[in-house]
Parts: sequence; structure tokens; C-alpha cells
Amino acid sequence: MTQTRRPAPWRLLACAASLFIAAACEGSGDIEDPVSDGDMSHSLTNPIGHLVATAETVSLGARQSGTYLQTQALDGARERLRESRGTSTYGLKATWSIPLGGASGNLALKVVARRASATGDEFNFGWAVSSGGPFSQFCALTSADTAYKTCRHIVTIPPGTATLFIRVADSMREIDTSTNAIEVDYLAAIPFDCSVCSPVECQAASICNANETGCTVTPAADGAACTRGSCQAGTCVATVDPCAGVTCAAGESCNSATGACECTATSCPAGYGCGAEQHCVQSSETVVLVGDTTIEPTEDYEYVGDADAFEYTSGAQAGKASKINVYAAASNQATALQVALYGDNAGVPGAMLAGSSCTISMPAGAAGWFGCALNDGPALTPNVKYWMAALSTGGEFHWQAQDGTHGRYSYSADQSSLPATWTQTGTYAGYSRSAYVEGIATGTPFDCSTCVPAECQTSVCNAARTGCTSSPAPEGTACASGTCQAGICVPVVDPCAGVACAAGESCSPATGACECTARSCPAGFSCGAEKRCVQSSVTMVLVGDTSIEPVEDYETVGDADAFEYTSGAQAGKASNINIYAAAGNQATALQVALYADNGGVPGALLAGSSCTISLPAGVAGWFGCALSNGPVLSPNTRYWMAALSTSGEFHWRAQDGSHGRYSYSTHRTSLPAIWTQTGTYAGYSRSAYVEGAVTNPTLGTAVLSWEAPTTFTDGSPLTDLTGYRIHYGTSSGSYPSVVNVSNPTAVTYTVSNLPGGATYYFVVTALSASGGESARSMEASKTIP
Repeated sequence: MTQTRRPAPWRLLACAASLFIAAACEGSGDIEDPVSDGDMSHSLTNPIGHLVATAETVSLGARQSGTYLQTQALDGARERLRESRGTSTYGLKATWSIPLGGASGNLALKVVARRASATGDEFNFGWAVSSGGPFSQFCALTSADTAYKTCRHIVTIPPGTATLFIRVADSMREIDTSTNAIEVDYLAAIPFDCSVCSPVECQAASICNANETGCTVTPAADGAACTRGSCQAGTCVATVDPCAGVTCAAGESCNSATGACECTATSCPAGYGCGAEQHCVQSSETVVLVGDTTIEPTEDYEYVGDADAFEYTSGAQAGKASKINVYAAASNQATALQVALYGDNAGVPGAMLAGSSCTISMPAGAAGWFGCALNDGPALTPNVKYWMAALSTGGEFHWQAQDGTHGRYSYSADQSSLPATWTQTGTYAGYSRSAYVEGIATGTPFDCSTCVPAECQTSVCNAARTGCTSSPAPEGTACASGTCQAGICVPVVDPCAGVACAAGESCSPATGACECTARSCPAGFSCGAEKRCVQSSVTMVLVGDTSIEPVEDYETVGDADAFEYTSGAQAGKASNINIYAAAGNQATALQVALYADNGGVPGALLAGSSCTISLPAGVAGWFGCALSNGPVLSPNTRYWMAALSTSGEFHWRAQDGSHGRYSYSTHRTSLPAIWTQTGTYAGYSRSAYVEGAVTNPTLGTAVLSWEAPTTFTDGSPLTDLTGYRIHYGTSSGSYPSVVNVSNPTAVTYTVSNLPGGATYYFVVTALSASGGESARSMEASKTIP
């Protein structure tokens, strides 16, 4: 039974905030199970000898009078399935079983079906290797599919699977009319993959045959041009000498039929053999046998006369040692260094290997690799422990090494030359010196015929003919289930599957993005530059803010006060004035209004800006009144917001300190048309604000970026990532807007045309080729002023 896998955790960055996302490929690709109240079964006769459905189970909603399932079980007849016509919400589910008869590996699913009408829900086909699912979607019938539609899909069947199950289900479970039905004309699992039928040179066509068991090839017309001449009976026949201008390597000659350089079993020079691709390849090559070419980070040294030997394990290649190399540090003082190889003796150096000793000459004070050649070096065995020793007899030897748990080293003091058998003074753990032994590899030459490209890859023998060089196929190259993208076969899927668009927008089948038209958006909205419905006007705070200040203050009855504010960056028409009443408030009616600034004090009352707030005494909270035709306020302009209680002492919340100014005017029964101040003071900010409608609001952007997931949560590689889906909205946890990013290599996206005056919340999900969608990421947010 197959299992849905989840991509491993990945990270999303939104503006300056970083968050971690645990993504899971599941959900949208599953076939939804409807309510069931009965089963019916019948047989489908195999129309063309393939593995076709032999039994069917149909589950329907509440039964009504009349036929709700019409089935014709005759050879080649179409299956007609219709939903319940009940008054409750029910859906349709039909399941076919296909006995595989031992077939496994890649099978091609094929279904030919249509909708009986253009109304009602979408129907989805899915497949599974268990009757209980999970089912993976491979075909959908939308309202547009009233003509017969053919879907093909390649699936991999595990060995030992006895039966394949195909299910069609109503995805929404909505009530539909009696005409909401589908007709299935053909359903089969075919062992042959018709996508391999592609014409090659000297073929005019190569198409799947009628039984879909192989390719039917049409030869190109005789005389048609081909690479080396003209086509004759479907074969390219050379009309020119293919060897003209061809220069072959020593031991190889040009094949007059193909123009390729080829060798024979005895034609290659000494040290070379004729490989499987009929090219002369080296019988042996120089490779690193012991140690490596890494330059370690730490400088270390040994005194004159103190020999030291470092432990190494040879590589996987057998060979004959030809040279010993050591890296000297910049502070090295030694000019002559004896080096040799020793065998292992139960964890310490043993006997020197015959032919493994030589002396390296090097300049003092020069950093770099220095080495000496072995006249007849020892044959080294792969995956065996050796010790590489060094001794300076004049000048302190400094090298590069790595501390930590990197093997062991031993030293032997007071030596004038490296001994035939090692006598250790001490052995210590945790060092690795920059040194290596190179030599002539022995064994069988590399077989270039093993360089076979996989799907969406190229693979050729490297220039030295010692291995394969692989690279991705060109972008857009056709592959079994779609096209090649970055070396991976990406299936062609419906980009709109599972996409829910906002009112007035519909999903573009080309991009999977929600888009509007000039007339599609609802009232109060218009189609913006990004083809998204945006509000033509929004309500936002124009003056003041919604902060609840910490200090309680008050004004006696008849004393009016006005607080200084500077409007925000957005122009708008005032519609409401709001003030926060403190818990000690006694006023029940509060006159409020806006005044223009007059040289740092309140001036004239703004027309249409006055109203009366009704509020209960002793209740803390925000209270406001609406302006029937409020004034148009300019951005970044000083205004004064006044309040007067004619009954009861008014208590509010304020902040002391250098927060603007306020003015008061005593013995008032109503707010005056022109302010007459009794006093003006610095350092107050009252909890109050004016809100209003903003025309042509300021639009902002939010930049999202992420790191692509590379594995599933079970640790296996993620190879079918097809893109991402960005969900967002203005309330935390609610994301009605969706943006599809159909490029699987994208790691950033800019969401534009966000109306100002709101905070936007974003999450991101990953999409898989099978139609799966991951769990949502952690939420990130950005405020657009």
C-alpha cells in the first residue's frame, strides 16, 4: 500500500521576520469520500485485451424514486453514473477494480469520460493499490468537459500488487440536478507507455498502435535528408565519406560506415586497452592511494631528530605507490625531509614498507605541497591501515594538521634517519596531517558503456575515460509524464486544482493565479494592476490612533478641551470620531468636533465635523458618533480634536510627557465656531481618533522568500516539487486570498497592491506533482501604513 509522504521542514522569510515551516505533501490530491447508502456491482467486458476494470462499486446519496444509476454492462458500452436527486446534500463515489495478473512497474492509466451537463460539481478520478485508498488524483472533469476527454497518467505499481483501484468522486458534495452525471466510455491500465512513441531520424511518424501495445512507425520518404546523407527505407544512408577530416587517437581508426573512431583488441599502444566503447583507454592511471589533498587549518611542528608517523586508511583503489607529498606551513624551517610508509602493527607503526622511503627537498619559509618520487614503490592494498612518517635532520619541520578525533599519530625521538622498524616514544589520538601518497592504479579499465542516462539526464564518459559525467537534460525536454525541469521530470498538472479565488476573480488555467477582469469585481471593488479585485475605497484611521493611554484624566462640566494631532499619510473623508472613556467617567453625552490649526492653537470649527457621543457613565471603552457629511482631511496636517461634556464630569485616558499640546476653554454650553482658549499646555496625548473613507488608498507590497524543501519527512529525496501557494488575509488565521507560484525553482515572491491601513498575515504551502499540498507554514505578518 502506498503512503503519502510529507516534505521535511523548510523555512519562510517574510520581510524582516523569519519563521520555520513544517510542510506536508497531502490533502488536495486525495479523492473525497461522499456519504454512502448503498452499493451496486456489475462487470465491464475487456474491449481490447488490456487490464481493464472487471467490477464496479457505486456509492450514492439518499435514494429517490426513479433510476439514479444507469448501467450498461455490454461490450464497449458507456457507463452512465448519476447523482442522487434528493433534497439533502449528497455526492457520488464509484470504484472500479482492475486485476493486474502479476503486472508491476510502470503502467499507463487511461480513462475516456465526459460530463452529461455543464452544471454541478467537478468530478475527480484517482488511483490506489488498496480499496481503502488513499487515492491519488490523475484526471478531473470540470464543467467544460461535456465532450469526451481522454486522460493518461503513468503510475508505478509495487511488485506483488494484485489489484489496482480507480475511483471517481464528486468533489464538493453539493445538490445537483438529475442531469448532473458522467459517462465513462473507457477505463484501462496499460503496460505499454505510449509516450515513448516518438519519431527518430528517417521516421516520418511513430505513434501508439490501436491496441496501445507498441509503436506504429512510418518511415520517412526515400531521399529525405538525414545527418550523414539521405533516408532509404527508414535508414540513414551515407552519401559522403563519413571519415573525411576525422582524426583518431593512437591505436584507433575511422569506421567508414559510421565515421566513429574505433580500436581493436590488439591495436592500442602499451599501457592502453580497447574499451567497451571501442576506444583506447588507459589500463592504469595516477590516483591518490593514501591520505588526501586537503590543507588542514592548524599549524603544528616537530623538533629536529624527532620522527612522527600519522595513521591513514587507504582508499578503495589498489595501486603501486609512486610519490609521497607533504604540505609545509609558511613558518617551516626544514629543507630536507625524510618520508616513508609503515605497515600497521596492532594500532601502532610496524615495519617500513620496502621501496617507500625518499627525501623531500623544500625551501625554508615557503608554504606549499612538496614531494619526492619512489623509484620502485610498494603495491598498496585498498581499505588498509598505513602510517606515513616524516623526519627532519636539519631545521624544525612545520606542517598543517587538524585536531580532534581524526585517527592517531606516533613519534620516535632522537632519530638520525627513519628506522626499518618503528620504535615509538608515544602514541596520541586526534590528528590528521596534510599529506598523501599517489600512485598508479591497477585493475580493470573503466567501462564507458555504463554511462547510461536516466530520465531528464545526460551521461557521457569523461575526457579521461575514467568515469561518467552527468548533467541535466535541457529545460522543457519531453519526459514520460511531462517536461524536464532542472533535471527532474515534472508532470503537467492542472494549476487551478484546489485553487479558491476571491469574489470577482477566477483561476487562470495558464498560470494557476486568481485574476479579475475590468467588470468582474463586486461593488466597491475594482480590478487592480495585478488583476486582483481591490477595494476602491477603504476605511482607516485618519487622525490620532487606537492606543489606550495609561493615565486617567478628566474635565469638569462646561470646560471644553482640544488636543493637538497630526494626520497620517493618507487623505480621506472623515466619517466617525471615537474617544476612549475611562472607568471613572460620569458624562453621558459628549460633544466632539475637529478644529483647524491657527498658529499653534485651535482655530475654526471644520464644517461637518461636529457630533454628540452617547455613552454610559462608569463604563470604560471606546465610544463614538458618526459624521453625516464629514470634512475631507489632508495628509500630514495639524488638527485639534475637541470634547465638551454638558452633564457629568468626563474622564478619559491620556499620556503625559512631550506628546503634542492641548487647549481648554471654560464656561461652555456648546463647542464654539471659533475657539477661544483659556489656556494651552504641552505634553498630552488623549486616546481618541478620527476614521474615514480613503479614496484611491495607498497600496503597499510584502516580499516573501523561502528555502525550498529537499526531502520528505521520511528522509527520502523530494523530487516532484512543482511550486508554492501563498495564502493571505487581514485577520490572523484567515487567508481568503491565494497566489500560485508555479515555478518550483522560485524562492521569493512579491505580493503587491495591498491597501494601506491594515496588517496582512501570510502563510505558504508547497505543492507536489501528484496534486498534493503541504500543511501551512507558521504565520508571518506585515503592516501597510
